[in-house]
Amino acid sequence: MNNNKLIRIAIVSAWFVAVFLFWRFACWGLLNYHEEMQMFLFTSTFFKSTVSTVGGLADYVTQFLVQFFINHNIGAAIVAALVVLVQILSYQIIRRITSSNTGFALSFIPSVAALCVIGYFETMLTALVSIVIGLALVCLLLNIKRANVHIIATIAVGLVAYFLAGTAAMLITILCTAACDLTAQTIKAKAAIIMAVSSLTVFLAAIVTHTFGTHSLNALLKGIWYMRIPTEFPTALYVTVFATVVTILFSGLVSKRINKTSSAVALLILIAGGSCFAIQKCYDPDREELLEYSCMARQKEWKKIIKAAEKQRPVWVIEHNYLNLALAKTNLLSTRAFEVDQQKSPSLFVPFMRHHTMCISAGEVFYYLGFTNLARRHYSESLGAIPNHYLSVRYIKRMAEIDLINRDWKSAEKYLRLLQHTLFYDEWASQRLNECQNHAEYKADSEYGEIRSYRLTDDFLQPSDNYGNIIVELVRHNPQNRMAWDYALISQLLDKNISLFVHYFVNYAKHYSTLPPVYQEAVIFAWAMSNQDMNNIPYNISNITRKRFNFFMNTVNNNQRNAAQLLQKDYGNSVWYYLFNKTDD
Repeated sequence: MNNNKLIRIAIVSAWFVAVFLFWRFACWGLLNYHEEMQMFLFTSTFFKSTVSTVGGLADYVTQFLVQFFINHNIGAAIVAALVVLVQILSYQIIRRITSSNTGFALSFIPSVAALCVIGYFETMLTALVSIVIGLALVCLLLNIKRANVHIIATIAVGLVAYFLAGTAAMLITILCTAACDLTAQTIKAKAAIIMAVSSLTVFLAAIVTHTFGTHSLNALLKGIWYMRIPTEFPTALYVTVFATVVTILFSGLVSKRINKTSSAVALLILIAGGSCFAIQKCYDPDREELLEYSCMARQKEWKKIIKAAEKQRPVWVIEHNYLNLALAKTNLLSTRAFEVDQQKSPSLFVPFMRHHTMCISAGEVFYYLGFTNLARRHYSESLGAIPNHYLSVRYIKRMAEIDLINRDWKSAEKYLRLLQHTLFYDEWASQRLNECQNHAEYKADSEYGEIRSYRLTDDFLQPSDNYGNIIVELVRHNPQNRMAWDYALISQLLDKNISLFVHYFVNYAKHYSTLPPVYQEAVIFAWAMSNQDMNNIPYNISNITRKRFNFFMNTVNNNQRNAAQLLQKDYGNSVWYYLFNKTDD
């Protein structure tokens, strides 16, 4: 093994490690999102229904791989392997034209472009798998030396690529093969024939599929399974396809003019620099942060959510939703609720919107509060709102849990039997199914038992999105539901409804003798606003809170213009500061 080959292996290995580390530590929220937005079933029906559509095999392979994303290490390794495979296959094609070091450097361009393609969170990994399939078919076609056989095989394989992996794989197969032929001396003139006849054949195939199938001609031509939102056009994917073709076309020309090792190194460094810029543009850190919050909530990592918020303030209202849920689950909501920039009551309850990511954050809150029917509605709407109509393993699992809590045994059994056909949830589903068939009564200290004790048993009319008021029904049903108390009281403070806070607090104080800091601050504020004697407050307000409040009010009264600036450092996390300075939305 010569030194050049060892260096190439080292560079490719370094590229694998770089992609793996990037996805493992900078995109693990995206890994979780892909995994939860599908449900791969080991059934013949699932296989037949998936592969029977154009591009279905690539989609089936993708869903099989994505189910392993439940383990972020494996998920990152799979993504890195696919990205590196694009580079390896590209180099195998380019080396047919030139074996120079510049050709090796250029082979990283399609790989980097493929990595950029999957940076958008609604791009399916099917796009990357289709690129790999297309390049692999090109490598097979290049082994055919006889011109006439080569042309016929390219047309036939292009058609096969279309049905197996969609339009992108077909374009890569045809155009890359034609690009290689254009650089060859023997069949240079026949490259145009390959492109023309292949394109016409695939177009006719799409028309026939549209005529006898259910998909529109537009969907068939642009690709069915590349985007989670079918109406979006996979622009980045097709840019990558044509970038791959251009790379192959120019590899021979560039290698003849730039053949020195030093030039190849410089070209590789230039590509690396451009890659960093392109990847930065294609990946959205704010969206990734949101997906990470959702992942941590799914895994019940409440302390991690709080640490993430301490490290970087939440941006999205859904992040506030998860943060407040984490604070409530760790009994810190009534202590630290105003340490973050709250956005009124939507910070506790995201308004209902039939969207596959918006509904679940509110659904999680309602689930832990004990509003099981409302939580189920949100999860059911989320499932129905998934644009590509996939099943979601996360949503199905949660609905099964809610049905178990609600004692809806038949509905729970239906979802659990689905989960039994999955790889990573079958054991859990089998255990729950046994409980379902035995009509299990869960212990009070278990999650299901606790939520079952919280859930309402009487029907009531729910005002649209007026969750702050209806949450009171939960504490009336079970005064031990501490989380419901916190949500009922904090929601009134966020809406600056002090009178209603006091009304709820009177009942709260009957059950809890110790007052958390947030409630102490709210009570002393309400008492002061009613112009009553501060010494007659019938609740246990600490001396520290009294002194802080006196200083706060004196500062506000004596420095009305710049009081906010003076108080922000020491009082920015207090109820008083929020009530005085938070403007209404």
